[in-house]
This record gives sequence, structure tokens and C-alpha cells, in this order.
Amino acid sequence: MTAVPPKIEAEAAVLSWRPDGEITDLIPLTGGTSGPAFRIDLALPEGDRSVVWRRPHQAGSARIEFNCLGRVRKFGIPAPEPLAFSDDGWSLMAFVPGGPAADPVMAAERCAECLAAVHRVDFTHLGLPNAQDRLTFWAQSESPYAELLRKRMPAPPTAPVLLHGDLWPGNTLWTTEGELAALIDWESAMLGDPWSDVGTARLEILWAWGRPAMEAFTARFAAQCPQPPGALAAWEIAAVIRLEPHLSHFGLSKPKKGGTAL
Repeated sequence: MTAVPPKIEAEAAVLSWRPDGEITDLIPLTGGTSGPAFRIDLALPEGDRSVVWRRPHQAGSARIEFNCLGRVRKFGIPAPEPLAFSDDGWSLMAFVPGGPAADPVMAAERCAECLAAVHRVDFTHLGLPNAQDRLTFWAQSESPYAELLRKRMPAPPTAPVLLHGDLWPGNTLWTTEGELAALIDWESAMLGDPWSDVGTARLEILWAWGRPAMEAFTARFAAQCPQPPGALAAWEIAAVIRLEPHLSHFGLSKPKKGGTAL
């Protein structure tokens, strides 16, 4: 069977959600690595509206994202309004205008505050996977860092929390006033050790925003997290194992002459 082009699939999904709407524009969204995404502008009886259609690669992640968006918004987390999803794999949400952060250190501190708030969200009935299972999987991989991870494997957390699962600067949107407009891309949400989110975020904040931002992020988060950071080293190693095969797709800037990426 011939696969439906993402653009056609996106148009059909939006019109199935709002049959009374007229698509006025469809714009591909770039910068992510999880699958095709479009901003779709609609003319509706009550006025114009913009939405985002996306198809994550991971099976079942559209439902996870839809459920998590609805839950975290009830707890005051800045996130897009979920509109619809399909068990076939696409999700539809409100478009949130925003751009990159202007001040990396301030943005990193705000991300830490937001992440700590995410970890306080009630995750009952969300049916999320366990991050500890992912850690075990990466420890058994063929990565040259897998043995190091096995030596540092932490015990499962006694008080797991809701994890965003993929916090990095590219999954944040900022207002022109420097406020966090939205934390996006919730398809990787899991349950587990709060320092799991920090392990991934530290690595990618270092690459995107620099060491001062990474250190500010870590300090602000540690001040708000009741659990000690004993497992952080293991989660940082796991982040390297997970991200290493995909670095060429991240669009990161090349290191400056005389410098290194790490």
C-alpha cells in the first residue's frame, strides 16, 4: 500500500477535526528530529486559528503526548493545548508562537524551574513507560559507553515522577519578553528518577547554550528537587549513548576554532 504523504495526511486530519474549517496555509516546521510537522492556518466560523500537526516516529507516542499535554496544563505548565490525536500516530495541538531564548543563562534557570514543576504533576492513569527500563536497555547496547553505564547503574527510584523525557533548548519556545511560552514535544514522557531529565538536558544545554547556562540550570534545579543527584552520572552516560547516533541530525553549530563540542 502506498504511504500517504505527510502534507496530505495533515490536511485530512485537520479537516476531520474541524470539518467547518478552511485551510489557508500549511507551513512545514523544521528543526526537530522526531517526525514531520506542519503549522496549519485555518479560517473558522469563530475566527482564524493556527494549529500544529505532527507525526512522531515512535508508536503510541501520539496518545502519550495528547494525555500529557492535557495533564500538565492543568498544573500550570506552559504547554500547547492538545486538540486531537490518532492511534495511527498523528497528534494535533494549538500553535504557540515563540522563538529561541535571548538570554541562555536566564532561560536555563527558567527551564529548571519548569522542569521541577513538571516533576510535581500527578501522573496517575497516564500509563507511561518506565525510564529505568530504558536505562537497562542502553546499558546492554553495543555503545562503547555501555560498560561504564553498567558500572554506575542506580537502583530504581523510590519516588518516581513524571518526566518530560526530552528537555533541550529546541523543545522550548520563548516570548520576546524572555518568558517561557511553551515546553513542547511530550512524546518521550516517562516515569522515573527526576535526575533522568537533568542528565539529558545538561548535555544538550551545554551544546546549545554553553557551560554557564548548563551550570545555572543544574544549580537552580538542585535547589528545588527533594531527591539527591546520586543517579545523575548514570543518566548523563545514558544520554550520550542515546544521542550519539543522532548528533548529525541535530543541526548543532560546529565548534569554534580551537574549541571542542564538549
